[in-house]
Amino acid sequence: MSIHSRATTCSAAIIALLASASASAQSFNIDFCNHYGWTQSGFAGALGQAGVWNQMAWFGGSVVDTSGSSTSVTVSTSAGQHPCVGIDDPATSGAAQSLMDDGAHIGEIGPSVHTVTISGLCGGTYEVGTYAWRPNFAPATVEVEVVGAGMQTVGGAWPGGFQQGVTHALHTLAVANGGQIVIELKVTASTPSWDGVLNGLQARRVEGPCGVIYQAYCGPAPANSTGLPAVISAAGSPFVIENNVALEASALPPNQFGYFLASRTRGFIANPAGSQGNLCLGGQILRFARAGEVQFSGSAGEFSLALDLTDFPSSPPLAVAPGEEWNFQGWFRDQDPGPTSNFTQGITIVFE
Repeated sequence: MSIHSRATTCSAAIIALLASASASAQSFNIDFCNHYGWTQSGFAGALGQAGVWNQMAWFGGSVVDTSGSSTSVTVSTSAGQHPCVGIDDPATSGAAQSLMDDGAHIGEIGPSVHTVTISGLCGGTYEVGTYAWRPNFAPATVEVEVVGAGMQTVGGAWPGGFQQGVTHALHTLAVANGGQIVIELKVTASTPSWDGVLNGLQARRVEGPCGVIYQAYCGPAPANSTGLPAVISAAGSPFVIENNVALEASALPPNQFGYFLASRTRGFIANPAGSQGNLCLGGQILRFARAGEVQFSGSAGEFSLALDLTDFPSSPPLAVAPGEEWNFQGWFRDQDPGPTSNFTQGITIVFE
């Protein structure tokens, strides 16, 4: 193996950027119905989360994040399409009126429970704000239960701003990669002419990056000149649509060149071409050694690369598809004691 160009990266900065992007990709705002106009991007709501608001006249469909980018998140309901209802509360105005004075009808008072399911989530801890407030009728109340996080009652007169227990419920819960948030709403006090209403939703992932998205194998790697085995890891999201994965290699010998390898097949070859390490890939092996992809470990002994899942190095370039399993490994030069090379262990990411 050879390297013909030099590229330096700031590993910590790339991983931090991917973590931030991943969090944004799974934080979103939803406004149901537009009798008084759609909620605009500058409005932060009860969660203090300004950004794009998804415009939904009924339940169901894909969700964009607060930056307007596509995500893997979808919203569905137990009862299909619902009519939009709106009533002017004289105490609200502006953006608060757009969000709160209309919404999706969620049923009459009684034992029935309306379920909203948010699917395709990245792993982490979420704050969920559920707006279930009836404008201009203080006695109306709705029980909002987020499964696994408890029940809160919402209702009352407009308090002049957002107030938990009056305008919205606020829950915090942990979600696994690919998991769901299930919200159950039950009308407990209302009037026949209005019944219950869901004005909107906000969700913010407060823990990132997107959980552990890989499984390590073929390790530990043989020690390099530092006396330690080099390690490869990954951060970001396993969802292809989010195109948000970064690889990092650490515990490398300082000031050495290297690059990442990928294959859909695992394998094992000890000491290939005189290397002191083991190649843990088989089949067609792709080398991230194009311009801008070759790495330099620097004084910290680490490097990283943000992957473009639509452009893996092949001829023609390969795009990762949901359901595919990809294996990755890092290769690098070393002096131990003479010129040689070595590898990290391998990792596998199952994309969704």
